[in-house]
Amino acid sequence: MASKPTSSAASFRLFLLTLMVVQNSSVVLLGRYSRSSSGKSEIEEEKIFKRNFVCPSNFPWKNVIAQLVFSAILEYNVTKGQLIKSIKENIIDVPLDFLRILVPSLLYLVQNTLLYVALSNLSAPLFQVTYQTKVLTTALVSVVMLNRRYSFKQWVCLFFLGIGVAVVLLGESHANQSSEETEEADADAEEKEESDKPEQSLFIGLVSVLIACLSSALAGVYFEK
Repeated sequence: MASKPTSSAASFRLFLLTLMVVQNSSVVLLGRYSRSSSGKSEIEEEKIFKRNFVCPSNFPWKNVIAQLVFSAILEYNVTKGQLIKSIKENIIDVPLDFLRILVPSLLYLVQNTLLYVALSNLSAPLFQVTYQTKVLTTALVSVVMLNRRYSFKQWVCLFFLGIGVAVVLLGESHANQSSEETEEADADAEEKEESDKPEQSLFIGLVSVLIACLSSALAGVYFEK
């Protein structure tokens, strides 16, 4: 009789792992597809960003309100109808704790914003590889802020992770150089096609990924501190 709960728990863990793999892969692929197929230049994206976020009248309030309503419904179901009491106990009575939560929230906001910038400038495989540096940044931040110690084997694994990312970046840089030489050879023939495609910058993409990884590491370590 004890084997049934164990097998069901293992199946549930496998199901969750499969969902995580599908979710992480689909987010990157769909995000890259949406950014590359939009065909908008960086100037147009900057105008859209300023129009939606800088100007209060154009801010996407409907999305924010919808998220708040959905969160309130979930909290109402979890607390079994004690939504007002939960808001009073977790927000009004402890305003400092509420303000502390804003720090990781802002860090995750920066992370998610920069991830879309990185997806606009990097290919999906390169983004997936470079984004794994968040493991390395999280380890370094935890050592600095939490005085955490890692074993020699763990440092070796982190070292080879960094080496792997560096190898991929070197290969990508060489590929970009060769593609640039090829484009210069037949620039006249492809001038019209290139004008319709959004420009990509390897440097901007890598910097965005690096800052996103650092923001993710700081937010994760902040909860443990």
